[in-house]
Amino acid sequence: MDHTKEFYHRKFKQYTDTLREIRMLSTSGLSKITSAEDYSQVLLSNFRRIGKLAEGNRQVIDGVLMPLLGKEEPLSEEEREALGDLIGLLVDADYGEEIDAHISRLAMERLARDHADEEELFSTLADDERVAALDREVENCYTLMDIYLRGNPGEADIMRRRGLKALRGLLDYLDRERFAALSMGSRMTVMVDSYYGALLYENDDEERSDRYFTDEFDLLVSSLALVDDPFYRKLLPDTEYNWQKHTFGALFYMGRMSLSRSITKERAQKIFAGIREMETLWKDLADVIGNKISLYDVRLLLLRVARLAEDPQFEELFARLREDYLCRDVCDYSNSGMDINLDVPEGYLNIVRDAAPTEEAIERYRSMTQAMLSYLFSMPKKENLGNCMTVYSGLIREYTEYPGA
Repeated sequence: MDHTKEFYHRKFKQYTDTLREIRMLSTSGLSKITSAEDYSQVLLSNFRRIGKLAEGNRQVIDGVLMPLLGKEEPLSEEEREALGDLIGLLVDADYGEEIDAHISRLAMERLARDHADEEELFSTLADDERVAALDREVENCYTLMDIYLRGNPGEADIMRRRGLKALRGLLDYLDRERFAALSMGSRMTVMVDSYYGALLYENDDEERSDRYFTDEFDLLVSSLALVDDPFYRKLLPDTEYNWQKHTFGALFYMGRMSLSRSITKERAQKIFAGIREMETLWKDLADVIGNKISLYDVRLLLLRVARLAEDPQFEELFARLREDYLCRDVCDYSNSGMDINLDVPEGYLNIVRDAAPTEEAIERYRSMTQAMLSYLFSMPKKENLGNCMTVYSGLIREYTEYPGA
């Protein structure tokens, strides 16, 4: 039976909204719980509700999704758009999470099955539509890659290659004639992806080859060069596009390259030379980006790169960030509050692990670990827990015991 695009969107929106509700119900907050009996009652009520919600979602899977995934003949235009819409609904790029990675992957594979190769997937679209489709592909592939990196590096690499192929398609539109033919919205999309695409190179588990490092670094250098190109500045005037934010984004992702385990001193020095003034730029953009990237994020990134580069500025950066930490609000659960209470001490603890342990360092390690756990266990908003799981799991995975301490 053929369905309309609106029908599919309504059903898939219902499915993803229900998944989010199930996730919230399965991680009950403790702020209003006063006894074990209260907690058991909340759990019982939530599990009953989850059972009813899951039953509704099963009907969507069996009655709407599986017929699409199992269809032997090529999908119709409405069906292709429906699966693309589902993938977008399942990926929450703002929070870097995937609501249902398995379903997303199945939908992506079904879309690709109708074509000889994946590039053909978008070849029939007009340029502006193709830019939008490639952009969504890059975003979805990065989010899936990031999730698979936590336990399935093989799948992560598949998503990386697919995302990089889409990215190359987008960057082809930087050709001057092709860029000029795009709408203003598509020009902005291509320009943002010229640095955002660097995220597809991230890998916390495997060493980077020289070529791997060079490709990402060159991508970001090329993106920064666009800022000073009068051709692109004319087609994307300041009234339409924030070039200062573009510069910061490229520098920030360049700094994130230091998170790789294989960053050498020479590579770190190359990165630090590029991002040294990033804090000043952040202050100019605080009203624009402060809700997503805090000043503590920037300072911690600079500290990490300076340490790897063995730059003299490290001591100054370290003292300033330590002062930030000592003056923190332990009840602040905003984004910047979580940064200073969790990310900053985590960064410090990583430095301690790599250095010869002193009595002072060991005591600081103990007090910071206790403070981080206390902060996590006291969190009043359970919806923030997902954003903290990397830190929490890292505390367990990297826990260090000091003999006699």
